[in-house]
Amino acid sequence: MELLTVMGIMMLMMGIGLTSWFGIRRGAEMRGAVGGVRTTLLLARQQAVTKRFKVTVSFNSDSSGDYMNTKATSYNGTNNVHATVYLPKGVKFTNYVSSITFTPVGNVNAAGPQEVSLVELVKQKATDPDTRKITVWPLTGVTKVE
Repeated sequence: MELLTVMGIMMLMMGIGLTSWFGIRRGAEMRGAVGGVRTTLLLARQQAVTKRFKVTVSFNSDSSGDYMNTKATSYNGTNNVHATVYLPKGVKFTNYVSSITFTPVGNVNAAGPQEVSLVELVKQKATDPDTRKITVWPLTGVTKVE
């Protein structure tokens, strides 16, 4: 009887552990996507300041998914700065600007804050999708994640 009780407690603990593991895994794709977008924006700003070029990050979508391109405009023309970065499957851009351009002094060439929102399409509760907003402030080029 004691052995069955101990085995029942162990099964209960394993069930709780697996439930939390799947919860952590579910949010990992969104955290990775937000980190990738923010890192791309920070690297673009750094390239603009370091190389003294205008650097533009554009947000696009095609049959393979949503992605970002980064291009630098210098006296020699326009060149790709980084490889194309795709968002993980199940994460898409929503309510976003088509591009964000950083100037050689590190600010954003825009009148107001530039926002890019990400949404995770597959959620446990369809009524409450996981949405994150990344804001780039025009005077400083600083990014903030909400």
